[in-house]
Amino acid sequence: MSNLIHIMRKIQTNREVVIAYIGLLLAVAATACTPVLTRISEGVMSPMATIFNRTWIVVLILGLWNLGSFIRFQLTSSKSSQAGFGSRSPLLLLGLICTALPCQLFWAWSLTKTSVANSEVLHSFTPVFTTLIGWLFLQQSFDRLFLRGILITIAGSILLVGNDYSTAPEKLIGDALALISALFWALYLIFSKRIQSQMEPIKIVSYTSFGSAICLSILLYFFGTDGPIFPYSLNDWLIEFALGVLLILSQVLILRSMKVFSPGLVATVLLLNPIVTALLAYLIFSEPLSFLDWLAMFIIITGIYLTSLGKVKQKNRHLSQVR
Repeated sequence: MSNLIHIMRKIQTNREVVIAYIGLLLAVAATACTPVLTRISEGVMSPMATIFNRTWIVVLILGLWNLGSFIRFQLTSSKSSQAGFGSRSPLLLLGLICTALPCQLFWAWSLTKTSVANSEVLHSFTPVFTTLIGWLFLQQSFDRLFLRGILITIAGSILLVGNDYSTAPEKLIGDALALISALFWALYLIFSKRIQSQMEPIKIVSYTSFGSAICLSILLYFFGTDGPIFPYSLNDWLIEFALGVLLILSQVLILRSMKVFSPGLVATVLLLNPIVTALLAYLIFSEPLSFLDWLAMFIIITGIYLTSLGKVKQKNRHLSQVR
């Protein structure tokens, strides 16, 4: 009987892992399209105005969604709905807002000073920061295969944009901004991992987006921005709406996947983003792809595979020790 229970639990765990991986791959597709659309939007508006419009569109969509869910719950259930906060949730939400907003702003700013592929790769250096933060402050440990996978993936990412590096001051500033955004993205993933046991992903994205929208409104009121605040044409509005939908889709899927995976592993799988983004940048902006670029993509995929394999082995060893 105990063996049957063990087998059923293992099947359930494998099913959750497969679903989480599928969700992460969908998040990769959604996230990879974002820098391309953002670059197009920044041809009309400033980075801050682009993020401002996208964030308020997210707030509007999720506000209507949550309102509809609340009304449906009240009509179909006799129980009272209490959206309570845990003892640490307000501080964690504040941490999410203070990391999500700078991450978006620095990343969008970097797109105006460096190439799309370069910005996306450097923004995807998040696994380095999540691993270091987990090791230094959260008493996390990682097996050698996991760490080797990260190093191989990072090496492939560097190779992917190796031909695009230059010493031009503006280019270096753009690269630095993308790298700073990666640090804030790592902190966002870590805060998300901590709060997800107390709140559903859709709620986390709703609160974070609303807080970011308020902060952006204050910044725009006091400091202003270059160019228009709102889009001029219907096409520009459609781009902003698409950016909002992609943000909701990617964030919810990423948060759901972290119920199964660690922030470090999630960040590593998201390193597939530069591959898709580089292909889109090649098709839309004619940013070239050489043989070394294709080789780098293969190295990135290999590194992600080793990282995933190393993490599973580490988890299995832990479970065998517990049994």
